[in-house]
Amino acid sequence: MQEPLHGLIARAADAGLITAGLAAELDRGRLLRDRLARGAASSAALPPLRAVALVRAVFEAVSPLLRPASAGPTAHEGGGAGLARLWGEYRRGPFPEGFRGVDVDGVDLTLLDADVAGVVQSELSGGLDGRGVAVLWRCIATLDGIVPLLHEEYCASCFSRLRAMARVAAAPHTLAAT
Repeated sequence: MQEPLHGLIARAADAGLITAGLAAELDRGRLLRDRLARGAASSAALPPLRAVALVRAVFEAVSPLLRPASAGPTAHEGGGAGLARLWGEYRRGPFPEGFRGVDVDGVDLTLLDADVAGVVQSELSGGLDGRGVAVLWRCIATLDGIVPLLHEEYCASCFSRLRAMARVAAAPHTLAAT
């Protein structure tokens, strides 16, 4: 069975194989590829500097696969994207100013951002109760629905990172398949 590219990108970010920022860049590239393939965008949508950034992101994502196994730490040894690190990245990035109070597909982006921040902060300070886990999974489902609808680059990047952080926070609350 082949998994869609957006699923592979999300899984790599969740597993700490790539950073949230790299996942967001790869996802933006995937969305651009889709728009180009449908004829919804022209080659003008990919200026040279943007093309270089996309190629760099692909190489950055693939390079760990080409490195010998002993060349770097694994996710379990601290090389992966931990929730605390993602939280720090999130806190350093400003909210996309033009999107305060904006609804996308009936979702207030400011409230969604605040909901995810609240449950992640709770997870970091001792864990989530059943209600918190439910809120977290609802936020993830909402993010999965709206991120593909965000076409402004910085906003899409912010909410892609928010989605990656939420998925990492949800990992301990996922039942393992047996």
